[in-house]
Parts: sequence; C-alpha cells; structure tokens
Amino acid sequence: DEKLKSVIDEHSETAYGYVSLFKNWQMAKRTVCVTIAFTASAFVYYQLVINIGNMAGNTFLNMFLLGLVEGPGCVLGVYLSDKIGRRWTHFAMLGTNAILFFVLMFTAYNPNLKSLVIFLCMWIKLNISGTFVVSYVQVSLFRDKALKELRGCELILKYLNFP
Repeated sequence: DEKLKSVIDEHSETAYGYVSLFKNWQMAKRTVCVTIAFTASAFVYYQLVINIGNMAGNTFLNMFLLGLVEGPGCVLGVYLSDKIGRRWTHFAMLGTNAILFFVLMFTAYNPNLKSLVIFLCMWIKLNISGTFVVSYVQVSLFRDKALKELRGCELILKYLNFP
C-alpha cells in the first residue's frame, strides 16, 4: 500500500486549468493572439467549403481543386516554419490572405474573372491549411500544460465537427 502511494506521488503532475492561460500579461497576450488567428482561419476555411456552390464553374471540380491544395498547404507550412520560423510563417500566410481577400472583394462578382476567383480561393485555402499546421505546432511547443490540454480539446472538437 505504501509502495503504491509512493509510485503515485512520484508520477503525479500538477493539473492546470484554463485560468492559467491568463496567469500573466505575456501568457494572456499569446493566448488571445493564437485564439483570434486560429478562429479567423477556421471561419474563412469553413466559409470557403460552405459557399463552394456559389463559385462559378462545376461544384465538384471546385471542391476537388480546393481539396487538392490542402496537402501542399500543410507541407508548405511545415517547410516555412523550419526555414523562417513559426511566428513569421503564421504572420506571412495570414497577411497574404488579407491581401488576397482584398483582391477577391473586387473580383468575386465579375463574371469575366471566374478563373481568377477560383485561383484566389485555392491560394487562400492553401495558406489556411498551412496556418492550421503552424498554429498546431505553436500551441504544442508552448511549455504550459494548459495550452497542450486546450490543443487536445480543440482537435477532438474538430474531428467531431464542432468548429
């Protein structure tokens, strides 16, 4: 009985809650930035999937093309994270998306530019797939156990289709 208690005491870890994400100003700032970036990316990602029927051309071909860029987007996110760093990769991909959204606003309703709209949507989805990978890596490398727990909960919710 005492041996069991000693083994339990040796392997016990401190459990952190969600409040520990805001234990100091630096951690709170990181938590808010990562949450906003991931939520914005997820929102745009799901809007591209939901509104695929509104794009010009064949819906099934558009779905294929938008799905085709996810793999290379993930690989690009990992590659750029190794080359220029996670923070700059995340910033560059999200910044590129902001510029592409601005261009897309002026081209989306022009019937003569439907190929450009599909290309821009593919590029945006490639970047978002890359930012998902980069944000997963960023969160997994935080030293705080609470953020790792949050990452696990987010992954479970994603696979249950709760964005």
